[in-house]
Amino acid sequence: MDDYNMQKNQEFYLSDKWWNKLNYQPTKKEVEEYCKLRRRRIIPKIMGKLQMKTSKDINILRKTPGAKNWQHDYHDHVIRDERSYHRIKNYIINNPKNWKGDIFYDRA
Repeated sequence: MDDYNMQKNQEFYLSDKWWNKLNYQPTKKEVEEYCKLRRRRIIPKIMGKLQMKTSKDINILRKTPGAKNWQHDYHDHVIRDERSYHRIKNYIINNPKNWKGDIFYDRA
């Protein structure tokens, strides 16, 4: 997040409109912005928990405590519609067939 958006994010969350005025009615735009900011914070947390849990389970099965199982620069993508869902689903199903030909394939 760049400095401008970080500042806007802090102003938004620290604004007394939301927390200190009981009868304040946020505008539709303010509610939409709040939802966008919440999503930006929630998705990385979910991904982090998923990585932590799956790595722990994989390392227990392999008896490799502390081994890294995720690429450090993974690419996440939020599925927004059915077309995107099917494209990503097909990639997940078909990608393992190409692993042995990948330059990063590790036989270990």
